[in-house]
Amino acid sequence: MIKKLRRKFMIVILSIVGVFLASILIGMFISSEQDWQRRGLSTLYSALDNNGKPQPADMQRIPLLLATVDGNGNVTVTENRIMGLEQDDALQAVSEALAADTDSGKLDGYKLRWLKRYQGGETRLAFMDVTTEIMSLRSQAINSLLIGLGALAIFFLVSLILARWLVHPFEQAWVEQRPLVADAS
Repeated sequence: MIKKLRRKFMIVILSIVGVFLASILIGMFISSEQDWQRRGLSTLYSALDNNGKPQPADMQRIPLLLATVDGNGNVTVTENRIMGLEQDDALQAVSEALAADTDSGKLDGYKLRWLKRYQGGETRLAFMDVTTEIMSLRSQAINSLLIGLGALAIFFLVSLILARWLVHPFEQAWVEQRPLVADAS
């Protein structure tokens, strides 16, 4: 009976800590993911706002693809700074973005985030490479998992010690009352 009480106490403590810890780590991951998305869209808006003018030095380091589609459907890639993205792939990415019902999105197959804007009879598109974002979020997920498992292991040991300490008075009372119950019967 005492072992059952200890086990239940440990399960309750670990469940509470596990849910709390998972909530925090998942919340941090979702927050990071939304921050990456917000910064990416901000970068794409800035790229489209420059109207082909030279971009600030910090924007020149970002792997971007800029394209324009005229009223006749002719696609012109005005700038491609995405390493490894060939012209055919760039045109395919533009086609997929044009076919989408939204003004922004992500092309997972190409690891690109995109934004399109309609101006003066033409469609302007900006794409950015999200490889760094994917790697960063994957790293954060792995680190969060390791931290969570480590914290649960520590809390397991703490709950083991706490369970023994808290159940000890009940255990003593049980041991002391056993002879009385046996004598009474």
